Amino acid sequence: MKLLLNTYPFRFEHAYELGFGPSCFDSLAEIIQAFTDSDKEVLFAYFDYDKDKEPLKNEFSEEFITGFYNDFLYDKDGEVQRKVKEILFNFYYKRDQVQECIDIDNLKDQLLTTFRNSDINMLNLELKEQLKEFLYDYYMKYGLKDEELSTQLFIQERLKHENLAWLFPHEKPVSLKRILWYKVLSKEEIIKALTDTNWWFKCVIVNPNSKFEEFTYFLDYTEEHEDECDGMVLYISTKEVNHFHDVVVPRLQQLYSTLEIVR
Repeated sequence: MKLLLNTYPFRFEHAYELGFGPSCFDSLAEIIQAFTDSDKEVLFAYFDYDKDKEPLKNEFSEEFITGFYNDFLYDKDGEVQRKVKEILFNFYYKRDQVQECIDIDNLKDQLLTTFRNSDINMLNLELKEQLKEFLYDYYMKYGLKDEELSTQLFIQERLKHENLAWLFPHEKPVSLKRILWYKVLSKEEIIKALTDTNWWFKCVIVNPNSKFEEFTYFLDYTEEHEDECDGMVLYISTKEVNHFHDVVVPRLQQLYSTLEIVR
């Protein structure tokens, strides 16, 4: 676990030492809180995209159908599997052509088993496109309207800014419509934000009455696979370098006694 102060943005590299996904949410919330004080606000970013302008739709769709084929995709309560079996059944059969004595549920199970045991590259192209379209629509959330109602309300009730402020080094996506910056007040709310949206979080630390552009910290959490670092990295940009060195770094050291500081 390293905190690199000899590069900018600063890099907090911890690979997978804190876990991956929900297992590390508690730790991530504590790390975020290390950057803030009682007179500051934490604003999480939610990205709203235009689905019709996504240039990588086919690539994403191929990843989803491959993931489902290999049974790698998260499928809450088996909802995706049920829909895929329905698509397979409707493609190969018409319900009124199936004899009444046939167990349709068992037939759907057999169709799914046959699908996963066959060569995906030999799949009928029309059927493949139907499956890709469904999986893409199900797994790709392009806007707040695609989220669960509870998530929509959680963000809307805490919304502070709506803009297109692009704080990242890579090019702004052409499909981006807006960025919603919403306030989280406690560790529990930070964990809820990580759970309900994207745990590869992007957030700013700001003074409540300041302009958004005058943020104190911008935190960008992501995963990298390089020779130098294989795993999770937190990029840290700040307009208060002295506060970072004098206050935040000691807090991080207190959280993680084995943290290596690279200057």
